[in-house]
Amino acid sequence: MPAKCVLIVNPASVLTAGLELLLHQQRDFKVVSSNPENEEKLIEEIGRHRPDIVLLDDSQSLVEPLHLIASLKDCPNLRVIVVNLKDNRLLIFNRQEFEVACANDLVDAVRRP
Repeated sequence: MPAKCVLIVNPASVLTAGLELLLHQQRDFKVVSSNPENEEKLIEEIGRHRPDIVLLDDSQSLVEPLHLIASLKDCPNLRVIVVNLKDNRLLIFNRQEFEVACANDLVDAVRRP
């Protein structure tokens, strides 16, 4: 199984620098980092690296995760993970689209993880 590519945004922050070090120790991750100045530059970096996961620090106001997912239609499997240290939470955003032909399709979509 190929390594998952993780793009860490703003590796200069203490939080993301620590996460970068932690993930580099894992064999099943390829870790790249970026310090974009705005959302447009971040989208360019995502296009360049084609990561499976983008890791953001919640204290950064660089991008709204849902807006990022919506603007990257050519990356349907991209997950955005936002680390929130204040509440000790991970917020995970991903894009999922389903064809709905009948009511059971809606029920199946609700059941999916």
